[in-house]
Amino acid sequence: MTDFEKKFEEKLKTLRIQIQSFIDKCDSNLTPKLCQFRSTDQGREKLAQYIEDKILQAGLSILEAMLEIEREFNHNIID
Repeated sequence: MTDFEKKFEEKLKTLRIQIQSFIDKCDSNLTPKLCQFRSTDQGREKLAQYIEDKILQAGLSILEAMLEIEREFNHNIID
């Protein structure tokens, strides 16, 4: 493994820990649909992966990714 790959893996590990922390602190008043996902291990895992994908693909922060996902699943939100 190259130095670049090691650094990337380290940053990805840190990101995953931070994502789990945000999921743990989920506010059902702000993101009710998102908070529903965390009620099961499978839901938490899928949510974490979805957040990670949004961050890596769209360059969003963790909070921005969570709010974007909430907008996708919560049709009561008006943009």
